[in-house]
Parts: sequence; structure tokens; C-alpha cells
Amino acid sequence: MPFHIRSRNGGKSFELRITHAKLDQPVYRTCTSKADAEHVAADALYALDRGHMPDWLVRADQQPLGTIAQAINVYRAIGAVPDSTDLLLDTSRGVSAPSDWTT
Repeated sequence: MPFHIRSRNGGKSFELRITHAKLDQPVYRTCTSKADAEHVAADALYALDRGHMPDWLVRADQQPLGTIAQAINVYRAIGAVPDSTDLLLDTSRGVSAPSDWTT
């Protein structure tokens, strides 16, 4: 089977493993639901079967990142980010806090 999904953290997240002849090694991704993992796997396999390599399937050491903001965007794109971490990432990127927050 070209992909495998397993439950992680007591069912709070799901780990997706994709294998394909066009990939040097299996690629892993964390999703928030099993349905999301199945959807991501189907999209990736569809693209790979047609000769397209989605950016998120390329190993990190093959993708140069120029800024921290780009690295944060890649991290958000490949994994489920909890709300607490999401706020920290916004701060790290220099995104302003909502106007109703007190400083």
C-alpha cells in the first residue's frame, strides 16, 4: 500500500506515511484527523502518479529556506499546529497581535 495512517496521541492526531517509487524514502506528515490524512495521501499520490512532485514531499535538506518566516510557513504547511504554538509562531514571524489584546 502506498500510504499508511496511524493514530497518535490517543487519537488527537494521525501520522501519515507515504511511499512511492518517485520518493527516495518514505515521507511523514501529521494530520489532525484521519479523513484529512486520507485526503492528503490521495492528493499526493495523484500528483506523483502524474509526474508532479508537491513541495511538501521534497525532503527539507533539499529545500533552501531564506528566512525564519519561510521556515515557519513550511512548518505550518506540513503539520498540525496547536493554538498555543500558532500564537508563538505568529510572534516569531513578527505578526501583530489582535487589537483587542492588552500588552
